[in-house]
This record gives sequence, structure tokens and C-alpha cells, in this order.
Amino acid sequence: MSIIGIIITDMFEDVEYTEPAAAFQKAGHQIVSIGLEKGKTVRGKRNQTPVKIDKSLDEVTPLILMQF
Repeated sequence: MSIIGIIITDMFEDVEYTEPAAAFQKAGHQIVSIGLEKGKTVRGKRNQTPVKIDKSLDEVTPLILMQF
């Protein structure tokens, strides 16, 4: 399906990441975590949900599709 990039850093709201990420994955999409430092693990502020950063910000380029 699609590759979905999620920009994330420490102290994110756990549920605001986990629920959409799970729904995207269930639908067959691939999740790529984007942050400041590749390989670093960031954590949510309530449940300390760990998320490993797959790509740093300088490694990705936005793809914008426009329909006319």
C-alpha cells in the first residue's frame, strides 16, 4: 500500500501516535518514524510508549501530489 511518515519526538501523547499507527498498519500501510536523530528511541509522556526513529528529518523529502 503506502508508506506513511510520522514526525515524532519525545513527550508525544501516546494515544495520538499508537491509535493512528495501529490503524494504518492494520490497513496494510508501512509506518516510518521521522525524528531529529536516526536510531534514537523517543518516548510518550504518559505511558512512555517507545518509538524508534527510522529516519532523521534530513533524510526525507515530502512528496506532495496535487490533483487538478
